[in-house]
Amino acid sequence: MKRVLVAAGLITSPHGVLITQRRADQPFPLEWEFPGGKIEPGESPTRALCRELREEIGLDVEVGRIWEVLYHAYSDFEVVMLIYHCEPIRGQKANCLEVNDLVWCLPRDLERYEFIEADRPLIERLVREGLPDPLDPAEPDRLDPAEPLDPAEPLEQTSRQARRSGVHGEGSGRASHYSIDRKR
Repeated sequence: MKRVLVAAGLITSPHGVLITQRRADQPFPLEWEFPGGKIEPGESPTRALCRELREEIGLDVEVGRIWEVLYHAYSDFEVVMLIYHCEPIRGQKANCLEVNDLVWCLPRDLERYEFIEADRPLIERLVREGLPDPLDPAEPDRLDPAEPLDPAEPLEQTSRQARRSGVHGEGSGRASHYSIDRKR
């Protein structure tokens, strides 16, 4: 089965978290998701995320740590998502360039939107825990953003790399959920 490695942004501000709606001509038409996209071979996850955010919503962000790692198996492919906590660079505004719609939303309101299946564990965590604290520029990244991750690499190796960075997982089958160890 084909595996897709994705970098997505948990983009937060005082207005909440930014979510985007897929276009009608895309797979999973008009469903909502956290913005981001595929990591190209040889591209670091953070560079892929910044590229995708500029292409889709014209937004430059400050990228923080990985806040969540998700795995989901669809019928014809599996997706591994690295979700980075991000904040818009001051003065930047998101626009609908390659998305149908976008909205700033409070965590308690996320369940009102029809999200792609792979994002649902993230929504559950946000509803349960709320938004992460604002980014602290003095904190070092736990996963080296310059180290490219290969989507063809066995999932076990990607999981080992994530564990070295303080990411711990649980689950099996169609979906797995990983949490960040904040005490390291």
